[in-house]
Amino acid sequence: MSRTGSQYLESLRDGRAVYVNGERVKDVVDHPAFRGAARSIAALYDLAASPERRDVMTYPSPRTGQPVNRAFQLPRTRADLAARRQALEAWAEATYGLMGRSPDHVAGFLVGFALRPDVFACAVAGAPVTDWSLYDTAYTERYMRTPEANPKGYAATSALTHAAKLRRPLLIIHGITDDNVHLANTLGLVEELYVAGKTAKVVLLSGTHMVPDPKLAIARQQVQIDFFREHLGAP
Repeated sequence: MSRTGSQYLESLRDGRAVYVNGERVKDVVDHPAFRGAARSIAALYDLAASPERRDVMTYPSPRTGQPVNRAFQLPRTRADLAARRQALEAWAEATYGLMGRSPDHVAGFLVGFALRPDVFACAVAGAPVTDWSLYDTAYTERYMRTPEANPKGYAATSALTHAAKLRRPLLIIHGITDDNVHLANTLGLVEELYVAGKTAKVVLLSGTHMVPDPKLAIARQQVQIDFFREHLGAP
C-alpha cells in the first residue's frame, strides 16, 4: 500500500542506532544532518499519495485493490509502461533529478528482474546483499522496517531462502574487508548453496568494494569478461 510522508517520517522513529561524531542521534527526523533529506523523501511519498496525483503515481494492487506506488508496477502493455514512466518522471521532476537514491531506484531493477528472468543466462554479483538483515539498517529499514517487525518480509526477500532455486551460473566477487556489504552476505549464500547441492564461482579480494589499484581493477573486469564468454559465447 502506498505510504504518506508522515508515515515515512514516523517509521524512522523506531529506535535505530545512528551516530554522528561519536554521539548517538536521538531523533533522525529532526537532527540537522538528516532532517532535510528525510523531509525531501517524505515529500515524494506525499506527492504519490495526494488525491490529485494518485491516478498518476499509483495503481491498484492485483491482490488487494489498494493503491501501490507505480515504481513496483510490472508493465504488461505499452500503456502500462507509459504510465510507469510518467510516475517516475514526476518524482524526478520533484527533486530536479538530483536525488540519486529516491525510493524508486531499487524497485526499478527488481521490476526488470521479475518481468523477464529468462533473459539472464548467467549472472555476476559484486558484493551482493543476500540477506537484508545483514545490511545497513538506515537504508533497509526505510523500506522494510525492522526484522522483528517484518520477519516474513525479510525471509521472503533473502537470497538464502531461495538458494536451492539457483539454475544458472553465478559469479560472486566480494572484498573481505567491505564494511558496507559485509562478507557474511556472500558466506551465507555460499553455505546455503552448498547445503542445496549448488555451487557458485567466488572471487575474494583483500579490500572493499572500491578497487583503487588499476591492475587489480583490470583483472576484476577480465574475470567477468571471461565468465560471460564461457557461458554466453564470444561476441
